[in-house]
Amino acid sequence: MKTLYKIEISPIKFWLLAVPGFFITIALLAIVSYYLVDKQVMPKLVGVNNRWEVTVPKVVGMPVDSAKGVCASNGLRITESRTEYNDAEPINTIISQDPVEGEPVKQGRHIMVVVSKGSEIATVPSLIDLQEGPAKRALREAGFNNISVSTSYNSSVKKDACVGTDPVEGSVTSREARVTVLISKGSRPTKTLVPDLLGAKLSDAQSAIEVAGLKTGSLTYESHPETSPGIVIRQSATAGSSIPLESRVNLVISIK
Repeated sequence: MKTLYKIEISPIKFWLLAVPGFFITIALLAIVSYYLVDKQVMPKLVGVNNRWEVTVPKVVGMPVDSAKGVCASNGLRITESRTEYNDAEPINTIISQDPVEGEPVKQGRHIMVVVSKGSEIATVPSLIDLQEGPAKRALREAGFNNISVSTSYNSSVKKDACVGTDPVEGSVTSREARVTVLISKGSRPTKTLVPDLLGAKLSDAQSAIEVAGLKTGSLTYESHPETSPGIVIRQSATAGSSIPLESRVNLVISIK
């Protein structure tokens, strides 16, 4: 007669060893199955081992617009991380890239690039006789963007034309430096029109006289009950008349 052996496992060992072992085995089988299907079976069946994967092209040394086109054709995107001055690469040319050329990446990846601002040093161009707009444009094309304008009388250069620059043309300087465009106001006039000062406050009248290129002359005060104190009630030169520059205009001011 055969003897039967009965294996007994205590409940504690069952829950501590058997159940965890079962789930660990299932997890290992799942991982192995995924690897075999995804890395071995599927590539052999449909050739999708590197699906959606492309090789990063070389964009260093390319203009940004051209690089964007090359990357777009590969399902990639260009993102400018920053700009730097660079003597070796022209302005708007890519200095470096990340990821680098030849690295496999998924389509849709952003390629971070550093773009050249060109050389930090530039030469101030000649702007003589140019109008303000073309003069500013010429400076921007030379790499200068910090531009200001100053006007002054000049008898040898026609009105609204460029007299020169500060720094002067031919100066080699940083492109960050301010360049002032000097514009001619034409020949200094010898006469000016007298402003209408009647009814103005004394301070406003004096400002108008100065703007017109004239000077305030003598001030006389008269009682004028119908007018508030400090108002111009008469002026020595007729409003609208033409008189020599720096002539003096005398004023009569009201008082109580």
